[in-house]
Amino acid sequence: MRCVKEWHTYFINGYKFHTHEWSKGKKTSNCGVYVKGLTEGSYDDFYGIIHKIYELEYNSTTSPNRVVLFYCEWFDPSRAGTRVDPRFNIV
Repeated sequence: MRCVKEWHTYFINGYKFHTHEWSKGKKTSNCGVYVKGLTEGSYDDFYGIIHKIYELEYNSTTSPNRVVLFYCEWFDPSRAGTRVDPRFNIV
């Protein structure tokens, strides 16, 4: 691996993301994320707040590659509350 950078703001694919801490006190907030996922044969909606943004840069055979990771706090807005997978104990 070549390097890891931490960002409070990140632009990717025409979208701008902020960490929750960076968004505090601002007029607009871009720290929310939504992911549509497939779990156990059904589609579920996942919502979260970005707490950290990491950019990993690593070398490949031809050129450096980058991967962006969002560290998020996930929650479930349904009436049932947050779902925890009993097998893996994750939200």
